[in-house]
Amino acid sequence: MNERALDGVGAWGLAENFATLCELGARFVEGRVDSFPGWGADSTDEESDDVQDVLAGLNRAGFLTLASGRGDPDREGADGRVERRRAFVLGFAGTELVERLNGLGGELWIRDFGAREAGGEPVPVGTRGADVFMEVGAGAGDVELAIFEGVVGDGALRDLEEKRYVILVGMEWGVDVGFWEKLRAELPPG
Repeated sequence: MNERALDGVGAWGLAENFATLCELGARFVEGRVDSFPGWGADSTDEESDDVQDVLAGLNRAGFLTLASGRGDPDREGADGRVERRRAFVLGFAGTELVERLNGLGGELWIRDFGAREAGGEPVPVGTRGADVFMEVGAGAGDVELAIFEGVVGDGALRDLEEKRYVILVGMEWGVDVGFWEKLRAELPPG
């Protein structure tokens, strides 16, 4: 696919392989493509502002990022309850990259599933007082795949179905830099 087609609105529909999906994902987080399947906005949320280089790099390394969040320090909400967040990123990746990411370990929680597998216990990544308002960890690849059906080329969808659904979580509450730096260090130079 040529460079101009990758920057066009219909680029997702022209994508015929996983590598093209990843490049479109990178361009979306960089602000160079104004759509992403299933995402109702033309750009990422502001919480991605300082990690767009890591997200783009992950995409170009073969990890199609679907969602991410920052590990914000604890803060008191309007209702007086403390809100806590963990850093995370999830998406689809090939087996080789998953094996490399599994080697990171330490304070990084990693889980991967077949693209259509379900199961696994969710891990909270956002709490307000004792209430969990955001969690990741269950195999949601089937739901995520549905977002791409009818939007991307048949070859790209087949490639996507063969990938692993990957969830990475920084296990320390409110810590952000170490999580993203660890991922940044795993990216190929360039």
